[in-house]
Amino acid sequence: MNPERQNSVSGDADDVRPDPDDPVLAALRQVQTQYREMYAALQQRSTAVLEQLDHARRDEQRLQEQQETLRRERDVERSRADRHRAEANALASALKDIHGSIFSGNVYELILKACVTLTGATRGLYLTSVGAGDSFQVRAAIDVNGYPASPPSELVTALSRAALDHQSVMTYPDTASLPEKPPDAERFRNCLVAPVVLRNDLSGVTIVADKAGGDFDQGDSDVLLSVGSQAAIAIENNRLQHEVQEAYLSIVTVLAETMAARAQYAAPTDDSACRLAIMLAERLGLSEYDRSVVYYATLLHDIGNVAVTDGVLNKPGPLLDAERELIRAHAQIGHDLLRQIPILEPVANIVRHHHERYDGGGYPDGLGGAAIPMPARIVAVVDAYFSMLAPRSYRLELSPELACDQLRQGSGTQFDPRVVDAFLSTLHDTGEHGARRIQAVEVPLPGLAVQHASRNVVSA
Repeated sequence: MNPERQNSVSGDADDVRPDPDDPVLAALRQVQTQYREMYAALQQRSTAVLEQLDHARRDEQRLQEQQETLRRERDVERSRADRHRAEANALASALKDIHGSIFSGNVYELILKACVTLTGATRGLYLTSVGAGDSFQVRAAIDVNGYPASPPSELVTALSRAALDHQSVMTYPDTASLPEKPPDAERFRNCLVAPVVLRNDLSGVTIVADKAGGDFDQGDSDVLLSVGSQAAIAIENNRLQHEVQEAYLSIVTVLAETMAARAQYAAPTDDSACRLAIMLAERLGLSEYDRSVVYYATLLHDIGNVAVTDGVLNKPGPLLDAERELIRAHAQIGHDLLRQIPILEPVANIVRHHHERYDGGGYPDGLGGAAIPMPARIVAVVDAYFSMLAPRSYRLELSPELACDQLRQGSGTQFDPRVVDAFLSTLHDTGEHGARRIQAVEVPLPGLAVQHASRNVVSA
């Protein structure tokens, strides 16, 4: 290259090089520095904002988790409260049934059923100690083969004895590990054994076994103790009430036998009339309480004859008007006598009305139709039938067929047609007109019988 040309170009390059002191360049450098600082500040602020957002998201997540935990805890608490409420209601219902069963003959079954149901068990036994407590008797059983008819096995006896000796609920996770080898029917997966003791002279044991879906816990033990304490009271009440009933029944029996002894005609030698009356009451749909009223009203309907002299009661010929009025007064007198015994007051009312007629022509109050209590209508038919079967001082006895014909003739006038029809059907069902084959029944007095049931006497 031409040296002169080279120098020329080099000089031009020097001419275009920026001047370090150029104010424009200095301003640009300052702006660049400010931009970089602003960018760094923005980045720092962005990072801080992102961190704050991340913290906020984590706080929100924790809050949601806390709220979910609280919701689950509330649900669990609500479920627990509902379960406890249901258990309390079930326990109250069970205890009510236990106390209400004093004369129904199933108090032990109700105790066991309550224990099994409330603990979630599927099987169980209820036993009472015999004599000095050396042996036990099975009173009720649920799904344990052979009981209550069979005597308790060595295993059941050992479990019962342990509970009474320790006076506490005994828990057995597995009865197979016990020294006593369990029979096949008693291979319990788990079981609880609780004592029922009252004043050291009434002892019982509840065994519940094979809990559905799990093992027994402390709550189940508490339930058994609660039921057991109430059961002991119910059983003791049962015993006392039976003693009261036996005392009253002795009085009733003496009254009935006294009346039978005064009559010259042959009265039935058993209580077949009472048993037939209670069957009739059941056929007509009367409650257990009203059936007991019918039974004892049939037994005592003529108790008022104690005020009638033997001469009038057994007179062979026609009665004078005054004698007839005295005979009629026996219904009112019987009512007045029986109502002095509070437990027989409902019976007294039926005795008063057992000579009313369906057409209203009876005595003492001239009631008719549905105004006559249904138990009194039943007693009227049964009394008439058995009276016709027995000889009187003024006539011979009638055959069962003739007595039934007389009832049919009086249907709708003297007797309630529905009661007559039901009575004849009941007689037919017994297979014998005299009803001597009717199975004996144990009937509690109405004042003690079904105290929890309705006491409204059926009149329809």
